[in-house]
Formats: sequence, structure tokens, C-alpha cells
Amino acid sequence: MVCEAWIENNRPALDAYFGLESKPEFNMVLDFDQGRGCYNSIYYYDGRILASTLYENPSKIKAYGTFIGNHDEYMGRIGTWYGGYVPGIKLITAMSLMRPTVPFIYYGNEIGMQEGNYNGDLRLRTPLDWEDVEKQRNDNSSILSLNKALLVLRKEYPALFRNGTVTELKSQTVDNNENFVYTAAAYTISDGKDTLLCVYSLANISDNKFWFDRGGLDISSYSVLIGVNNEKNLSLYHHPLYDLSYIQVKYIAPYETRVYYIGDDKKEMLFTDKRLFLRGDMNSWGYNEMFYDSENSCFYVDCELKLKNYQFKFDAYCDWTLSYGSGEENLNGKSVSSGVNVQTSSTKGKNTNFLFTPSSSGIYRFTFYEDDNTFVITQEYE
Repeated sequence: MVCEAWIENNRPALDAYFGLESKPEFNMVLDFDQGRGCYNSIYYYDGRILASTLYENPSKIKAYGTFIGNHDEYMGRIGTWYGGYVPGIKLITAMSLMRPTVPFIYYGNEIGMQEGNYNGDLRLRTPLDWEDVEKQRNDNSSILSLNKALLVLRKEYPALFRNGTVTELKSQTVDNNENFVYTAAAYTISDGKDTLLCVYSLANISDNKFWFDRGGLDISSYSVLIGVNNEKNLSLYHHPLYDLSYIQVKYIAPYETRVYYIGDDKKEMLFTDKRLFLRGDMNSWGYNEMFYDSENSCFYVDCELKLKNYQFKFDAYCDWTLSYGSGEENLNGKSVSSGVNVQTSSTKGKNTNFLFTPSSSGIYRFTFYEDDNTFVITQEYE
């Protein structure tokens, strides 16, 4: 029997609904703290918030029901929170499902559906967008596909997600002033037989590298189950002055979720998150994330350009481990024209940028086709 008691920040009051051993009451209670913790950890870029609201099931016969959003004025729809921004929706989805509790998925959240144009909680109860469901079914990198992959993972390790133990790996990442930063979160779920390591990037920052407490974890053998790629990006860092070793997570994309199986390097990847970033003079060599169009197998992004030269490349993971440039050494960049399809190359090398000079100021769309790694630039409007 499931209890819905809207209680936040009062664990004793919530747990009281389980009853006593001599007089048990509910088998499961809905946990409003854990969903709020997911949202707040992203909003404040602080992994400590996520860790402080991770509660495993109390026993084999008692469980927490966890969720992100419902039919009431609890948190609203995740699609609206993030303005339809898919990486943010995927991140909080993974946070909610990757914990040893019983997950509840409020209808529509599995596709990132946004709120309707109604007052009050009626905006949360609009009909399911079946057209979007069909579209996402055909996209193996969609929000729906991520939900399916995470549920497959839970089914594969039922004991782990039923009665596993959560262990936080505290951040050992510091900024240039030697202050600790918490823009990523990491924890393990283990039942003594199987162990998963979950790592989340909580900020819109590129070229990330993070360090965490090792927590006794042996990372000599592991597999990537969820992520933008299956690159083995875990390593041990040994402190030069003290007898300490940390886990380094090298290269993780903005708002990326990476889930590792520890102890076996032969596990198959369950979900690959397709991402692409435009990096160049138009964003001071930061990045513009490109939107994925599954129906046309392409990524696209619009940029406002002035009458000047722009050098640029496409970066697959926002860490330069796989980028698409001209493949030709040219200090000034290989010149490209508007409206012309251009072949890219993943060959590494210096000064392999493209060069584009717009004919007039305006909004230009960069479209990258994944089937043949070509791109085209078109002017949308002045």
C-alpha cells in the first residue's frame, strides 16, 4: 500500500507512515524530498544538494516512491522548467531514476512534455502529446529512449535498485583559488555483488575535468553504460604530498550523465546521448550547443553574425576529443561559402578551422549532417 503525504524536510514525519515493526502501516511512502533535491542541485550547480537528498529504501519491505513532478503544484513539468532544453531534461530524468528507490514517472515527463496553457494545476494535466511520442520512438537519443534505457538497467539489476546502498564520492575539484567546487556530483550504488558509478555534470561548462574521493572503488575494470560516448575517461590521481588517491573524471560534456558498471569491461552501452557543439569566434571559442533533428539526421543552431571573419569547428563532446574541421593546415582557416555543402574531417591537427565571412549581418543557421559529416551555412534573416 502506497502513502501520499506531502511532507518535505521532515524525514521522521515521513517515515512514521511506515508504522512500527509491531504495527506496520504503509509499505511505501511518496518521497517529495528526493525530486526537489534533483532540481535544486542543478539550479544551484551544487552536487552536495543531490547527495544530501539521496535516500535508499529503508528495508526490504519498506520503500520510498520517488518522482519529479506530479499532478499537483509540487514542481511543475520538467519540460517547462528547462524551456524544452533536452540535455537538462535528460539530466534530471537520470538523477530521478538512478537511485535505489521505486521510481514513479508522471505521464508526459518521459518525453519532456511542457505545461499546457491553463491556470493552476490544470496546466499539468493536458493530454499526452502522442505525436511527440511517435517522433521520439524513432530517435535512439531522445528523452523517451533514455527513460527506456534506464528502466532496462533497473530491470537488469533488480536487487541493486531495490536494496542497494548509496555512497557519495565527495568532490575534490578545486578552482584556481584552491576553493572546492561542486558543479558535478558522483555516487555509487552497490549491493555487494554489482556496483554502478553515477556522475552528473550540473553546469553549462565545457572541457570539464572533475576529481572525487575514491571511496575504496577499484576502477581497473569498468564499462560505460550511459553517456555521450563509451570512452574510458576514469583514472586514478595520486596526491603528490599525502597518501591519498582520487578518481578523475576526464572530459564530461555540459549537463551530461555518465553511468559506469564497475568490475567488468565487457558490458554493452545502453544509451548514447547524441550531442554536437559549434565552437569558434562567434562564441569566443566557448560553444553553442546544436539542436538535434532526428527526422533529418542533423544538428543545427542559429547564430547572429556581423560583417567580419569567423573561424570555427564542430566539437562532438565539447572537450575536443573528437572535433570536425577542415583536415587541412591553414592558419587563416579554410574558406567556406553560404549555401554550399562542405565535407568535414575528424583528422586531428593545428589550424584546421573553417573560415566564414558573411555577406551581410544577420542570423545564420549552421546545419551539420551526421550521416556524412557535412555541413551547410544558410542565412535565415537579416
